[in-house]
Amino acid sequence: MPLKYLIVYVFIYILPLLFVRPSGELEIVWLIYLVPVLITTYYFGLRGGIANALLSTVIHMSWEFREHYFFDQIYDHSNFVTMALVDSAFFAVAIALGLMVEKFRSEKGQRIVQEKELQATTLDLETTLDSMSDGLFFLDNDLRLVYVNKTARKVLPSTVDNYIGKSLFEIQEHTKFEPEFLLECQKALLTQEELNFESYSRLAGRWLEVRIYPSHKGLTAIFRDITEFKRVQSEMVRLDRLNLIGVMAAGLGHEIRNPLTTVRGFLQLLGEAERFSDVRDRFELMISELDQANSIITEFLSLAKTKVTDVEQHNLNEIIKRLQHLFSANAICKDKTVILELNEIPNLMVNEKEIRQLILNLISNGLEAMSDSGVLTVRTFLEDDTVILSVQDQGQGIPSENIQKLGTPFWTTKDYGTGLGLAVCYGIAERHNASIDVDTSSEGTTFHVRFQMSAQPISKSA
Repeated sequence: MPLKYLIVYVFIYILPLLFVRPSGELEIVWLIYLVPVLITTYYFGLRGGIANALLSTVIHMSWEFREHYFFDQIYDHSNFVTMALVDSAFFAVAIALGLMVEKFRSEKGQRIVQEKELQATTLDLETTLDSMSDGLFFLDNDLRLVYVNKTARKVLPSTVDNYIGKSLFEIQEHTKFEPEFLLECQKALLTQEELNFESYSRLAGRWLEVRIYPSHKGLTAIFRDITEFKRVQSEMVRLDRLNLIGVMAAGLGHEIRNPLTTVRGFLQLLGEAERFSDVRDRFELMISELDQANSIITEFLSLAKTKVTDVEQHNLNEIIKRLQHLFSANAICKDKTVILELNEIPNLMVNEKEIRQLILNLISNGLEAMSDSGVLTVRTFLEDDTVILSVQDQGQGIPSENIQKLGTPFWTTKDYGTGLGLAVCYGIAERHNASIDVDTSSEGTTFHVRFQMSAQPISKSA
């Protein structure tokens, strides 16, 4: 009990003793002793109140009997009844107030415990939600953000806390939510039906699978990053096509090349005859077309391969230098330049013929992607345990919708392309346990071929 309350408490007991002469007419003054009973009961509960009521009773009775024995006053039995009623009031008030105080404190204690348990549960729930690999939004009926977990913050600006309580439409400019997402949220509110759809986040640069669960309080939006799944799915589609083409190439390639070789031989003989000298250019045209068909079949057969053959130790720098006169002449004819930046790299176990084809295809694509006076840069360098070959052009870049289609057989943006060049490159890289990554922007595109030193191929028979 604070000191100031203790002083008041003692003063209340002393007050009647100092200023009041007890008598029958002034008996009501003893009710002042109820005040310390009330104070004690409030601070110490039922037991403290009863103890203080007992103390007040003892003091009260002692004062009465002191008058009777020491002042020889005739004791009035009516005073005794009054005193008994007053003393009973001490206990009655102490018990009643004590029970009320203890009930109040018990309820208050329960509320405190419940609040602490609720806070702990809320903290555990937030920790659990933040540990989810799926992103989670809570939205009210006005599409205002109520809660965003840790994963969901990746598709929001770093200042996401400033947006709590604001609608998705207000923060559209900063979050770059796709219009489809906003429309689906509105649809879910109106229909109160669960929705499941895919959306692309421009801010995160990722594909998301979104599920929306409506309730009477708003929406719960859960999304999962499926970028890797879509990449694998696209790769599986590409591999399925490669497998189909491989089967076709293995079955038809050799059978088609044999008659083509025969036809080409006879055309060459006829073209050299004197009587056809005036139409010799037509024979040359037919022979060139047959050669073009034969080159396509050769690429077909390359796609049909599933294992790398005849691998030996070679250095990418040496292979590129031996090819330099080929692609440099091609670049000069197109008024373009090829720059080599070859750093020291270790030897690799590769099939030289296939690697030559991969390099020429990438360089040819890079030159065709640039306008006149463009510069193509071919680099080799070592990064940790990886030898990297990069071919960088200064073209206009690859549209984002076409990135996933790269390496798909027969898919091309060229007017006269076969759509097999990059497919062959991806196949060669796969057979050498390498990977091809693409970085593209409006300033150009770079193809990175990564050869893992720890995953070098072993020579096998096809």
